[in-house]
Amino acid sequence: MAIVEMKKVTAIANTIDHERIMKLLVDFGVAEITESIEFDDTIKPNRTHEKETIESKLALLTFAINYIDSTIKTAVKLAKKGKLEYTKPKTDLFKSKITLSKEEFSKSVENEDSTFSLIREIEELNRTRIELTSDNNKHKVNLSAIAPYLSINLPFNAFVSTKRIDRILGLVKSDRKQIVNEIAEKFPNSTIIFDVENEKNAKPTPIVVLSVKEDTEEIMRELTAVDFVKCNIDLEQTPQEAFDKVNKEIKQNNVKILDAIKKSTEYYVYQDEFKILYDYYKLQHSIQEATEQFRFTRHTFAFAFWTPSRDVDKIKAMLDENNIDCYLEAEDPLPTDNVPTYTENNAIVSPYESITNMYSPPSYREKDPNTIMSIFYFLLFGIMLGDAAYGLLLAIGGFVIYLLKKPKKGEGKLLLVIAMGGISTAIWGFLFGSWFGITPDKSKLWYWFNPLEDPLMMLILSLGVGFLQIVVGMFLQSLKLFREHKPMYAIFNVYGWYVVFIGIGIYALNAFIIKKSALSTAGLVVAIVGVVMLLIGGALGKNKKFFSRVLGGFKNIYGVTNILSDVLSYARLFGLGLATGVVAMVVNQICSVIRGLLNFGVVGMILGWIVSIVIYVIGHVFNLAINTLGTYVHNCRLQYVEFYGRFYEGGGRIFNPLGRDKKYTYLE
Repeated sequence: MAIVEMKKVTAIANTIDHERIMKLLVDFGVAEITESIEFDDTIKPNRTHEKETIESKLALLTFAINYIDSTIKTAVKLAKKGKLEYTKPKTDLFKSKITLSKEEFSKSVENEDSTFSLIREIEELNRTRIELTSDNNKHKVNLSAIAPYLSINLPFNAFVSTKRIDRILGLVKSDRKQIVNEIAEKFPNSTIIFDVENEKNAKPTPIVVLSVKEDTEEIMRELTAVDFVKCNIDLEQTPQEAFDKVNKEIKQNNVKILDAIKKSTEYYVYQDEFKILYDYYKLQHSIQEATEQFRFTRHTFAFAFWTPSRDVDKIKAMLDENNIDCYLEAEDPLPTDNVPTYTENNAIVSPYESITNMYSPPSYREKDPNTIMSIFYFLLFGIMLGDAAYGLLLAIGGFVIYLLKKPKKGEGKLLLVIAMGGISTAIWGFLFGSWFGITPDKSKLWYWFNPLEDPLMMLILSLGVGFLQIVVGMFLQSLKLFREHKPMYAIFNVYGWYVVFIGIGIYALNAFIIKKSALSTAGLVVAIVGVVMLLIGGALGKNKKFFSRVLGGFKNIYGVTNILSDVLSYARLFGLGLATGVVAMVVNQICSVIRGLLNFGVVGMILGWIVSIVIYVIGHVFNLAINTLGTYVHNCRLQYVEFYGRFYEGGGRIFNPLGRDKKYTYLE
């Protein structure tokens, strides 16, 4: 399987059929609208007003969907704290998208008025919460201002001046009492009341200044120097009364906020309705954007779209069946066209497309790398996790969840990647003789070797598999060079390395096994031929200066360091494989130690088994989860850097036909 051949189709039809054609193209789902060529005496429509109207509706629907979700989370948290009676609605854990027919989807707009009326009610509840929360924030500021004066038993407005006496209430840090007393001694006709229990802390403490008019200005100047802050609160209540009143208002507001939250959660039953309407208007917005790329006359319009070549005749037949007079002309893409990429692979390779797309979708004009990449991804996944029991759990769990979730076409690929990785893990785990970190007796259950007992063999395996993938990557690089009409570059720069590897292999084979001098000489000769090929390859494309060509040749030889570093990168297979086994073994040993410590009587044995089982389950689940994540990430890294870095360019854009981009719904 490969990248699907695409055609650029230009269509001309009657303006009165515009909406019908758009609906049919959406229903068929294989046409990506693109910029139409300019025709004489045609105009390009401006749908800014229509798009803005739709965008405002989308904004309201987005608000409602997100608000309900966040409110339910808030209600659940409050219910756990005992502040709200609320039971979270039951949801289908494995539900993916809302499935409905095309007719049901089209009719979703018929109840638009009632839907937006509901959203206005939600907005009012949200506005109430915001206002009450804002009011409470103000009250909390007032509480913090009143709190320091709670020891004062007089109303705030009692501190007023008479003709001869100024009565001033304020705050000063309690550790300034000595200084304040010294200030008071300077003014025998005035009094400063400073009542504090602990003079060592620096809490703001109220003081009352009773001063004759002629002393007030000087007293205030000296108190200000020690950070005195005058009270500006003017209330008829005492501080305690004011404090209690504000607290009461906060509690009343909290009751109203909880009521607004409870009422907001009741709109959960309309969540699917909001989501369906959101996707409907999202589609309408896409249609308006597509229409802006059309060319209109008074009676006709022209547009262009990308579609798989196999679907051109189907589109023609569809238009004919609906009695739509439309002229279609399909053309091959031009070299300058930005053609969308549509990959089509079998059920085994298709899930791995998501791995490649995270890196970069393939360009339309290059080969689809997913088939080869999927083989190595599958292979490396099992080596890194390397436990048969873990693999069975991943495979069974992944496939079961996938079947229960029933994801729509194009979804759930990660689940399949993990599930197939579980199969690989089970195979390699069997070869490694690891079952939850336990190695069986080889006489009873055959296995190849255990990485923990033979780490050198594990390292050799890891580097060997890495070398194999790099060699394959180099071969794909040579094919790419042939497609680009650069056969000499492929022969001397890529196959030159193959000749070097073959020479080294012959020499090593002779040195360790055959041990015949003639074969050793042959190996060296073959390796030298490969080096000469690389020198020639490095000189290709350089200017005619001798030094430049020589430098290019030796630079090519120096590329061996890149190959070696790439091969060494596969040592992460060795590291992750051992890490999984070591953690599993440690968990088993901890459980064994605990059972040994609690091995006293029946009660002790039962308790030991209970504790060890809990640790066993938690430990192995953690080990499986953390190492599966590490395996997934590091496997992707090896594909992106060591493999794709040799031959793959990417830079494509995924084929996105009109009507396919839906967030919440799936049309049958």
